[in-house]
Amino acid sequence: MQGDEETVARILNSLKFRPKGMTITDISRQLNINRNSIAKYLQILLISGQVEVQALGNAKVYTVSDRIPISSMLSCSSDFIVVLDDAGCIMHVNEGYLDFTGKKKADLIGEPLDGSGLLLLDEPWVHGMIDECRGGTQTTREYQFESPEKTLYFRMKFIPTVFEGGNKGVTAIMEDVTSLKEAEEALRKSEERYRAIIEDQMDLICRFGPDGTISFANSAFCRYFHQPYEAIVGTNIYSYILKDDREAVRTAISSLSPENPVLISEHRVIFPQAGDDDWRSSKDIFWHTWTTRAIARNPGTSILEYQVVGRDVTEEKEQKGMARRYFKYMEFLAQTAMNFIDMPPGTDIYEKPGYSRP
Repeated sequence: MQGDEETVARILNSLKFRPKGMTITDISRQLNINRNSIAKYLQILLISGQVEVQALGNAKVYTVSDRIPISSMLSCSSDFIVVLDDAGCIMHVNEGYLDFTGKKKADLIGEPLDGSGLLLLDEPWVHGMIDECRGGTQTTREYQFESPEKTLYFRMKFIPTVFEGGNKGVTAIMEDVTSLKEAEEALRKSEERYRAIIEDQMDLICRFGPDGTISFANSAFCRYFHQPYEAIVGTNIYSYILKDDREAVRTAISSLSPENPVLISEHRVIFPQAGDDDWRSSKDIFWHTWTTRAIARNPGTSILEYQVVGRDVTEEKEQKGMARRYFKYMEFLAQTAMNFIDMPPGTDIYEKPGYSRP
């Protein structure tokens, strides 16, 4: 037995001075021990976790494992950590878990986990995951814990562990993800409030990427174009713009930047249709005013998406056109009336210029 320990020590010592690793043949030649014996000792060291092996072509290269004392690892982590042996008894526990449970280390070391009543760990589903972990499978699960003060969330990891000497066990790592969950919930509520505000707007609102693909449209947008949300998302925003105006709008939107993020434009809008896009009845064309905002993650970065808030101004345009035609007509009547007033008495208003009666 003593000879085996000396041989193992010699192998480890040889590997320490060869950080790039050694093959079985290299070690056999250096220590003058046959290859079969070296292979046997390396297998023992590999199982115990003292050496690592890497395949390079047909050769296996062995190196000394980077080993950290488990007590140092436990004290450096902010997670709760409990290490169990193969029988399910507690071998190590870090200060974070002791503070959380209010237990003393001396009261836990060597005690079986089953029936201990320990917070987070003495649960039927935990024992099932530990049994699965003993089979060599790492398992992870999120757990909601109701403390007297508030609801806590943990990401529970159970990792198969090999100790020095080849003994096996399980390391339980409990990561407190409460802050992350709270942030996710706050973001979800914020998005719900934002969506509720957007959905209540009478204006047409949509968001689209730099390539024009629509990623969101509010209810008003869907109602206006007589399409369900699912049919609109994924279509191109420029397909809703009359072909004659399309390139000008695309160019104007593409010119937006984080420093100049807002564009107000007025152009003609259509209902997208299959087939020929060049011909449109005037009844199918509507005037819109759009306020387009470029959205970037941070100033100076590339544009992530655009948001449009639009409204139909066709009726306003028509009313303005009617008013212009009315004023022009009234101007014509006024001018004509002045011409009549300026005519000399007895002028034949029906006489054509350059024509004389016979």
